[in-house]
Amino acid sequence: IILVGGPCANKFVATLMNTTADKCLTAWYSAVGASDAAGAANKALIKVVENAFGSGKVALIVAGTDAKDTRNAAAKVMAGGLTGPSLVYSTATSSSQ
Repeated sequence: IILVGGPCANKFVATLMNTTADKCLTAWYSAVGASDAAGAANKALIKVVENAFGSGKVALIVAGTDAKDTRNAAAKVMAGGLTGPSLVYSTATSSSQ
């Protein structure tokens, strides 16, 4: 399962991040290692979730702090070469088309 968008934009991501609509920003800040909006600026998360929704299936979360960051994260996934279960990175120097 590929899920695009963070917990505030995608209810399925919110479920996997164990958060609710009223706490989604706090969950997002924590996921990208920030404490506020300024710290989360230009951040993206690419994360593998095993046994997503108890289905035995794997989910891939591709999300950014805003639409630009999400597009950059998707471009990084499409480019390939990623390793590990989770990647948080700055999109400040990344670009996507």
